[in-house]
Amino acid sequence: MTNTNQVVTSLSALGIALAPALMKFAGAPRDADLTPADDAEVACVVEAGAPVHSRYQSTGTVARLSEGSLVQVLSRRKNWRHVAYADDGSAALGWVTEQYLEPCADDDGASNDTSDVEGDDHSSAGHGTGADHGQPRPLTGDEADFERSPNLALGLPTDSDPSDDFLIDHGIYVLSYNKARGDSNWVAWKLSAADLGDEDRQNDFRPDDALPVGFLKVTTDDYASTGFDRGHMCPSAHRTSDAEKNSLTFLMTNMQPQLHSLNAGPWKSLETLERKLADEQNKDIYVVAGGLFGNHPKTIGHNVAVPKANFRVTVVVDAGTGVSKVTDGTKVIAVEMPNDPSISGHKWTDFVKSVDEVEADTGYDFLSALPDNVEDALESAPTKGP
Repeated sequence: MTNTNQVVTSLSALGIALAPALMKFAGAPRDADLTPADDAEVACVVEAGAPVHSRYQSTGTVARLSEGSLVQVLSRRKNWRHVAYADDGSAALGWVTEQYLEPCADDDGASNDTSDVEGDDHSSAGHGTGADHGQPRPLTGDEADFERSPNLALGLPTDSDPSDDFLIDHGIYVLSYNKARGDSNWVAWKLSAADLGDEDRQNDFRPDDALPVGFLKVTTDDYASTGFDRGHMCPSAHRTSDAEKNSLTFLMTNMQPQLHSLNAGPWKSLETLERKLADEQNKDIYVVAGGLFGNHPKTIGHNVAVPKANFRVTVVVDAGTGVSKVTDGTKVIAVEMPNDPSISGHKWTDFVKSVDEVEADTGYDFLSALPDNVEDALESAPTKGP
């Protein structure tokens, strides 16, 4: 990576005050329209000439970066990149163009292609500098980056207030996280026969280090002695072809507090049906699942909200045909299952809804990538039986 004196940028547009002699930057565009909150991307840290993957989450104190460290942080804004320079535990944020940056020289050859940058071993504060090149790096950022995900081929769910939607793409699913609730708003994924195999359930429940500094990182302790299961949105059993992918389903951002009678009852039954459709009938399954919350929901642990019900929208298409083959006759299943004792003894078919009803109750728009006439027909139609 180039010497800092060679790097060109401007910090005034971000309003960041620098310590004297930290950097000599000038000339970056003032219309870049980024704020310090956008710097939660990953590239590499250069310390003593040895690049390692890391996450840089803040323009404040960075305790794990030694004096003189350079941090390259991908911004996904055309050819511009964030760069941070650490000095005695403090840091400043700047801008450079790609011509001044070299790819991270790690064994996987990380590059300026932001769609495929390896992951990292984070500290609890999100500033770890250790490398774990076996883990894919989650994507966080702009909606445009997520719309390319195969898990969102039917459309990115959106509502009227994007401020409480922090998007994370873990590769095997995409989620929207709600900081105030400590829960995902929704989790979306695609299920195919290729996702199913013989890998064991990993059971490694853990916090999600893709969350920025300042976000509650839910742990298993938040569920201890509460009477609620750690209810998967994207099920472990939907990702059994690969141990690493199965492990990713145990991130706590993929969990919501569910009564056992829901989690092991009709919720599980619908999950099982989805796998049968993929494995036995050679279907591709697109699913969005999440919670319905009251104005003042019950909480557990460190204010983790408990949903009053869980919703699920499942679209079934012939394997390999893609969403372009979705028609007004495509099979769609939509449900809202109460997260209370009344769920006991019921089948999932007792809780069917139309997609329109789920949209009204959640505030989210689903299936937005479909032609309007197809979307309208599928969303208004009643759920078809198994």
